[in-house]
Amino acid sequence: MKQLQNILQSKKLVYISRDIERVTGIPFETAGFFVITNETITSKKLSAMHTNIICIQSDSHLDTHELLAHERTAAWMSEHPDAQILVFKNSGRIERICSEYDWYLLNPSATLANTVEQKISQLEWLEDLTELLPPHQVITCTELTNEDIPCVVQFNHGHTGTGTIMLQDQATLQYLHKTFPNRPARVTNYIDGMMFTLNSVVAGTDVHTS
Repeated sequence: MKQLQNILQSKKLVYISRDIERVTGIPFETAGFFVITNETITSKKLSAMHTNIICIQSDSHLDTHELLAHERTAAWMSEHPDAQILVFKNSGRIERICSEYDWYLLNPSATLANTVEQKISQLEWLEDLTELLPPHQVITCTELTNEDIPCVVQFNHGHTGTGTIMLQDQATLQYLHKTFPNRPARVTNYIDGMMFTLNSVVAGTDVHTS
């Protein structure tokens, strides 16, 4: 943390996030760290205590690219031209906005992130390492049968769990057959047991986990 604080003294970082709850990993009082987010009850209270939180008021909850393209963000960036931008999840649209304004985006490219994160393309780049994953297959939803119950169905693209469906009954099976008959999915055997979340960062020759 001390090393990060030292870096932020010379290189400002602004986190563009649609939800203030996603930004709580770094103390808000950290010098050189800024947040641009939607105005909510929570973010408004926090911005009253921390001047580095910029809340954007709108009639609707703005997505990240909309916050990035907002005039208040452009005005803030013009006052802090050396600030580097970080977003929760990169996209082609976000990259185009940053390129248009000549802003430095810290995130890995959207293409690389999608290749690594998406559930079916992930199997391609993992190659032989896929044997370390739970038993799985890639089929269309219409090929799912009663014998697959229970299982975990994952579409190639999803966000924060929206592309993952737990198939455990006939009703869900019929829903998948009717709604996404020809959509390919990664179907993984259901493992009954405790759940763990592992966060890992690969940095050079080091792997940091929590």
